[in-house]
Amino acid sequence: ADANVIDSAITTGIVLPNHSRILMMSLVFGLLIPFGIIFLRRALNIRVISKSDIAHVTSIPIIGEIGNNQNSESIAIKKNSRTHISEQFRALRTNLQYLLIDKKDKVLMITSSMSGEGKSFIAVNLSIILAMSGKKVLLMELDLRKPKISKILGIDNSVGFSNYAIGKSTLNEIIIPSNIDPNLFIIPSGPIPPNPSELLLLQRTEELFQLLREKFDYIIFDTSPVGLVTDAQLLNRYTDTTLYIVRQGLSYKQQLNIPNELYESGKMPKLSIVINDVVANRGFAYGYGYEEGYGYGYGYGYG
Repeated sequence: ADANVIDSAITTGIVLPNHSRILMMSLVFGLLIPFGIIFLRRALNIRVISKSDIAHVTSIPIIGEIGNNQNSESIAIKKNSRTHISEQFRALRTNLQYLLIDKKDKVLMITSSMSGEGKSFIAVNLSIILAMSGKKVLLMELDLRKPKISKILGIDNSVGFSNYAIGKSTLNEIIIPSNIDPNLFIIPSGPIPPNPSELLLLQRTEELFQLLREKFDYIIFDTSPVGLVTDAQLLNRYTDTTLYIVRQGLSYKQQLNIPNELYESGKMPKLSIVINDVVANRGFAYGYGYEEGYGYGYGYGYG
């Protein structure tokens, strides 16, 4: 009863919690946290995921990009096909004109750092798209350690390059039609030899390329990964240009030092990069059905 009101209370609204500050902090952290996670994951990633990963390591030009093949078939090119992969191979075919400028330039080698990056896939489909343009094309299976092209095309490789190199077969015996396009012909690898590098150094190998240059408009050959063996470097003297395959999400960034050293040292001066299995919306997480064992298995059964 003896209490007196000196000043009446004034209502000013809610003091705590401060909703505007909470919203601002939520917006800031909502942006910073995901960007931080993305930056951290990319900084810790050891595989090639974008063009910038290649550009930071090497000055080798990127001549083409091939998208992810959603079909299980290795032959992605069909006659009159309008799929995105078909158009990308057509773009690669067009870009090759700027590499093979002289009419004498017709031999194209395809290699990579390790197995599984898509050398054989690129070689087969690029040969098909070139043959469809009306050019007479020869596809050679010169990965003598682990041949894949004959399996992709379903052809017998019991007679092929290795037979010719040791003088057991003639040129006409090892050149076979592809049964895909009348302009496309195949030279299989033949039996796996115990000395593939030595076969590539034989005089008959040099004579073979001289004969083939007279018969075909384009000669494309798939060879062993240059990061594992020296076969590609030995074949480079017969080559007019080389396509180095880098697979998005599979190739290691550190492996880009291999083509960079070959390019800058002059061992493979006519070198271009093709990025394989590109998926634009893949983000930074990749799922592949490959084992993490990249060693070459050499099982020699000659003859």
